[in-house]
Amino acid sequence: MIYDELYCKLFVDANIDFDQLVNIITKKTNGKKGFFGSITTNCCDMSLMTNDDYNCIKKHTKGKGSFLYFRYFLEIDPVESCAQATYIDEIGKLLQSLDSSGFRAVAACDFEEELPNQGFFL
Repeated sequence: MIYDELYCKLFVDANIDFDQLVNIITKKTNGKKGFFGSITTNCCDMSLMTNDDYNCIKKHTKGKGSFLYFRYFLEIDPVESCAQATYIDEIGKLLQSLDSSGFRAVAACDFEEELPNQGFFL
């Protein structure tokens, strides 16, 4: 399927500091670290942000909405030269990699159904 909007917001629950998470994501994606939490890969331009809605109690509530209260989120856009399928695959691999490292992660995007576990790793 071809998507008009490829922006992805990926919520990450990690009890580590900001710079540590930037370094982990950079390593897991073979990316290049920029300034202020930015990471660039062959297919993705990412920016790690602290979530203003972070809530250490609400992030543990039952239901799919708990991810809205995770400590961090990544704003992800495709690099212009990257094929759509490759971009989606790279986000899927990042989700799986974060999960295997013990971090909860949830993707919010138009192509969630194409991601492993439909973008939910809780």
